[in-house]
Amino acid sequence: MKKFKDFLLSLIIPHRMVRFKDMSIFITLLLILFSFIASVFSNNARMKSYAEDEIKFGDYEAITDNEIGIKDVKVTCERNKETNNYEATFKLPEGSNGVFTEKLKANDLTYEVTMVFEKTVETSDPNESEPKVERVIDFNVSDYIYYNRANRKENTVYMLYVFTKDILYRVYDLGEELSGEEYKETVEIFSITHRVKKEDANIFDSLLGSDTKVENVYYLPKINEDLTSDELVLSTYASEDDPYKYSYNSSNWSETTTSKEEIKVVVDGKEYKIKPMPRLGMIGENEEIKNDVESCLYNGLIYEYLLSYSKGTGFKFELINSSLKSFIISVHETHVLATVDGNKAILMLINLVVFILIPLLFTLFAWLFTRKRGMTKFKSYLNIMSIIEFYLAIIFFIAGWFVNILYSPILLFAGLLMMLWYYIFVIYQITVRIEKDKKDEDSTNTPDEPKQDEPVEAKKVEFKKIDEDYSVIG
Repeated sequence: MKKFKDFLLSLIIPHRMVRFKDMSIFITLLLILFSFIASVFSNNARMKSYAEDEIKFGDYEAITDNEIGIKDVKVTCERNKETNNYEATFKLPEGSNGVFTEKLKANDLTYEVTMVFEKTVETSDPNESEPKVERVIDFNVSDYIYYNRANRKENTVYMLYVFTKDILYRVYDLGEELSGEEYKETVEIFSITHRVKKEDANIFDSLLGSDTKVENVYYLPKINEDLTSDELVLSTYASEDDPYKYSYNSSNWSETTTSKEEIKVVVDGKEYKIKPMPRLGMIGENEEIKNDVESCLYNGLIYEYLLSYSKGTGFKFELINSSLKSFIISVHETHVLATVDGNKAILMLINLVVFILIPLLFTLFAWLFTRKRGMTKFKSYLNIMSIIEFYLAIIFFIAGWFVNILYSPILLFAGLLMMLWYYIFVIYQITVRIEKDKKDEDSTNTPDEPKQDEPVEAKKVEFKKIDEDYSVIG
């Protein structure tokens, strides 16, 4: 029992860890491998639920319209031999603009599903012998999102799918999320943003570089004497016209504002309420707004992913014609699985740095600087590091069941600093103990000074009288 108690204490008390300096290298490598696996095990086990929380989605299983599809569209998808990527082509009805909308019922909700397909257009050029074939999308993402944001229907969830040559873009509920009584932006669309200081930032946030946050830049129509009421109505989507066909005058929306509250303006004697909105798109090299689909939408899935995960999700392009419900569920599952695999790969790479690369380099430096005063073998230092790594792995293993470590960089940073600091403290304690033991040993093994012989006291010579003559001569 005493030996077991001493063993436990040696795992806790820093200077007692010296007993592990001659531990087998096989056990050391086993500890490092176990720490590497254990630290990501819980996170990987819960990664799918974390991904589902990250990706916005509704209760698709509750959709009752199982057999509603878009019958008039035919999709073919083949691998391009030159690029080695899957590319899709779409056969649309004659005269179609490639935009289709269906409404699916689900309990007290309605899913308004809008699907947009690329069109192939031939343009003739007098200088060319053959007509030029172009792929175009007859759809304005900004129009769709702004109009429906300003005219949201009650109990309606908006879902947009845009099919390009090689990517399927997906936006859930106009890129917004209901928080309390108001909608807030998600990351599903690109909005023009700027970085601002956090109001509650402290000194630690400043040190870690997390004292700022990204916010959307909000815009209002440019109100001037030349602006007519018709242009203003068009800009603010007060019109009841078809939202997918009218022309959106984005040049009117050029005044930035710091407030998100509605304002009242009077144009041509009429009063209008205008709500500031963020602009979609990204700033280009020439500081111009790009209006194409790729610059506005974020959530894109290449067809390679959709087809490679099809065994687990049941995805196939034919679902567009037979069941939009099955199509939506399979695309969502693909998005989740692709996110899970991507997150696992990134987390594995980060753990490779945290549990192998940095510890090895740090152990090497500790050995180079203290080997003359402490332990002499590099393996001894690595043995101690493997034990401390094990402690950190247990912390990550427990935390991983509750938080996604990948999205908690402060936890990774704090854990790494704690591990390295504790390692320095342990090595310092061991070095001090070894130096003390050497001094004690040196003092014990020092030979005693030779003792000088004590002076012998001179004895007094006594003479005795000889009474008889005992001497014999001859």
